[in-house]
Amino acid sequence: MKNYAFNLCPENQIYPGCFTEKILDAFLGGCLPISFMDSSVNIDFNKESFVNLQDYLKDNYDQIIELLKDEFFLKKFTKEPLLLNKPDLKAEILFVEKILENI
Repeated sequence: MKNYAFNLCPENQIYPGCFTEKILDAFLGGCLPISFMDSSVNIDFNKESFVNLQDYLKDNYDQIIELLKDEFFLKKFTKEPLLLNKPDLKAEILFVEKILENI
């Protein structure tokens, strides 16, 4: 993906809190992830690091079509981190440890 400015990576199904590797793959590949997903994605990912097409429904995508032609619009995403906070998996680790203790 490193040879492309952006990657269209919509989810197959839209459920709050359910996201696949698509945004991460595009981001790590060096291009702007463009997806269509539930707005709860902003809890896990920095909303300034990708485009959620759901935000552009109101004008039938006219605004985003024009913005994607603008080099400055595309470059602003390259300065943004995908994650704003380091993930904390303590609760999940404790849960798995309890399961393993009872096997």
